[in-house]
Amino acid sequence: MRAFEMARNWVAAGHNVTVITEVPNHPAGVIFPTYRNRLIVRDTIEGIDVIHVWVKTAKHKTSLTRILFYVTYMINAVISALVVTRLKYDLVFASSPPLFVGAAGALIATIRKIPLIFDVRDLWPSAAVQLGELGNKSAIIAAEALERYIYRKSQLIVPVTRGLYRELVKRGVPSDKLVTITNGTNTSVFQFDGQERKKWRDKFSVNESDCLVLYAGLLGLQYDLDSLLQTAKSLNSHKNIKFVIVGDGPKRLGIEQEIADSQMTNVELVSQQPMDHMPGIYSASDISIIPLREIDLFASTIPVKLFDSWACERPVILSSPMGEASSILEEANGGIHIQPGDTEQMIEEIRSLAANSDDRHKMGISGRDYVCKHFDRAVLANKLIDRLTRLHEEGD
Repeated sequence: MRAFEMARNWVAAGHNVTVITEVPNHPAGVIFPTYRNRLIVRDTIEGIDVIHVWVKTAKHKTSLTRILFYVTYMINAVISALVVTRLKYDLVFASSPPLFVGAAGALIATIRKIPLIFDVRDLWPSAAVQLGELGNKSAIIAAEALERYIYRKSQLIVPVTRGLYRELVKRGVPSDKLVTITNGTNTSVFQFDGQERKKWRDKFSVNESDCLVLYAGLLGLQYDLDSLLQTAKSLNSHKNIKFVIVGDGPKRLGIEQEIADSQMTNVELVSQQPMDHMPGIYSASDISIIPLREIDLFASTIPVKLFDSWACERPVILSSPMGEASSILEEANGGIHIQPGDTEQMIEEIRSLAANSDDRHKMGISGRDYVCKHFDRAVLANKLIDRLTRLHEEGD
């Protein structure tokens, strides 16, 4: 979403943008019907020239299937950039993770003799190691060498948080090679809508007098969804508190099984929704919950769903290590922070907010004001394009 919003705003500013991405397959690992049995599918989305390339997908994620996915993308992205796209480009912008996107960008930039800008959303492979996705020592050594190579090849590196900026400096990246451009949200799209609220609450069979707690996003390893389910189970007898979990991912089957085994009647599990449905779904909620795991990496992470929730005037319960996200939450006065895994406090805070609509409203409005001032994607995209323009002019 970050790359799309950046590209969309750059096109609106008069720039030509080509995006090379994989054929749609997320999160189930199954290529969408329209894109099957095709090496390349070309499209135009909001003025962006989009090239979808074939990748080796798999329903069941293992170290091998992930590597095959990344490598096939890297190879086909490079071929597409050199053979399919005949235009002369001024810059290559590669957004990671995965690190193989950066490798593809480095190869394209080297062959075409143009600058590489490396967008760092997570420190990979460190993130993969901490999440248990990468454990082979030889693979880790090779990935770290590739990471250092991409940093050296990049003319500009764009960390998404101040914490990532500091970590890159620690790793020896010169500070004049870094510019922090945070994540954000499209505040003209993500905003509270009363009609959409009623529509989605009707779909979820939730009364207006009930308190709806929402988790929306990837059902993946980085989120402490077990604590969320424990909380919902403990609140099952509170008939005025409902939970909706929206998303797909590797933990979905386990969540379905837990809901069934525990006979939770207060939780509805909804498949991943199109992005244009999400403002309405956020509007339908009364509390947005973001439960990150207790991993050091997340101290320098700011979840995008934090900004989307606030843009729709929803208060947030953030379960995360103390760090950048918790600091922003306090500064915005947009919700409540708790330590990861503290189910008792999560239960207590949900009960407290459920009983106090005035507090929820104040936090939601405060969060919206904060996002509009500091994290509007159009402003962030323009900030980055100004820096890229200077980089291009310096190279002429």
